[in-house]
Amino acid sequence: LLTPGISWNPDGTKLAISAKAGGNDAIFIVDAKDGDYEKIDLTMNSITSVTWSKNGENLSFVATVLEKSDIYLYNLSSKKLSNLTEDLFSDSNPVWGPNSDLIYFISDRGNNIDKESRTSPQKMWKYNVSQTDIYSININSLEIKRITHNSEFFKSSIAISPDETKILYVSDDNGIGN
Repeated sequence: LLTPGISWNPDGTKLAISAKAGGNDAIFIVDAKDGDYEKIDLTMNSITSVTWSKNGENLSFVATVLEKSDIYLYNLSSKKLSNLTEDLFSDSNPVWGPNSDLIYFISDRGNNIDKESRTSPQKMWKYNVSQTDIYSININSLEIKRITHNSEFFKSSIAISPDETKILYVSDDNGIGN
């Protein structure tokens, strides 16, 4: 599924876009007025769902390395790349909270939210990879919290209210995506 991702910076002057760049994907920062761009080449197989933090300092995205999808953070000033989730579970659809400290995302990790359970060996053939829930991760502490507990339903398209008291998302719990 092609989900390259595109996101405006907070002042609406630049776009962050993921796209093919040779054999890998890269992130392009495009000036919306003149079309000039900067290429951020992270030598990753796949980069999708790029989102700009509300404070403009970071980009979050999903990248696939060695057949694992994780949530990554790229600091635009320091040029530092961090793998935030770094585990075997599949992660998708990152969305920033208004304070730029939390990223909300969808994952199949179930209750595997503490560092020990995330890094312990998993018998993936005994694990239900089709179940998903919404989680948040604090970019400073790397603490993951499980937000929803109805993993049997597919979820997508997360939106967070400005005061972070409400989360809207698409779910198929009535048989179709609503």
